[in-house]
Amino acid sequence: MQFATHRLVIRARTWETVETTMKKPSLRVTKWLGDIPVEAECTACSDLTFKVKPITHRPNREEYGKYLQQEFDRHFKHVHKRGDAPEHDAL
Repeated sequence: MQFATHRLVIRARTWETVETTMKKPSLRVTKWLGDIPVEAECTACSDLTFKVKPITHRPNREEYGKYLQQEFDRHFKHVHKRGDAPEHDAL
């Protein structure tokens, strides 16, 4: 899924609108214990890893998957979600 954004750019003292296309960040599982996800990353943040913190000695696929998704959702809300405010960058 892709979406387009517009931003204002200053070039040679003129204003122009530049359309940029970006993929929406998503959760990608990077480590599995059989069919149980134990580690994941944000596709837009190469240095960020989400790791499951085991609660019991028996891993559970649904609980671990839910935990990783919640961590990603929290990250997305704080880092990637900008609301309806337009981006204004000066180059």
